[in-house]
Amino acid sequence: MSIVLFALLLMTGCSEVSPSPISESVDAKAELDLSHEEELRSIAREYMHYRTQAVLNRDMSILWSKYPALQEGMDRSLGINTERDQMKAMQQLDPIDANFDIESYGRIQVESIDESEIIIQVHGSMTYLRSDFMESGGEYLMKLHAQRKEDRWVVVKTDEYTLPEYKEWLKNKEK
Repeated sequence: MSIVLFALLLMTGCSEVSPSPISESVDAKAELDLSHEEELRSIAREYMHYRTQAVLNRDMSILWSKYPALQEGMDRSLGINTERDQMKAMQQLDPIDANFDIESYGRIQVESIDESEIIIQVHGSMTYLRSDFMESGGEYLMKLHAQRKEDRWVVVKTDEYTLPEYKEWLKNKEK
């Protein structure tokens, strides 16, 4: 089960993204300059926007038309490409609106960058407004794998931390 610690309740927002190329290589876990950091935020915001719209509209094609690679390779046990499961879980709560913050639990991190592939770690929060005007949501921790395609970054894989992975991550973070 994903670290969608709030029982599979995640993502929305609204943001237009104008891609600018990351032209230099950066070592894993390197400090980012502000231009790189904002570009990485845009990649994460764009993904979260389409993911949330898919949940709110109960239509995965909204997400998958933008990120077709996410339709393949789902693995619940590893938290890989589990967006469809989360949409199904949210349907019972009847969400009508949502908000997300990609950095509510910490700044985005980059695990690797080169001119054609990046991995961005996002530790944020997601809140859905339900039709009964109650809220559901919580913390999420995920990695977005993106590749450069036709002068823009496209998310090709998502990896949400499972509960055991999250506990291990916390333990390592405390060291």
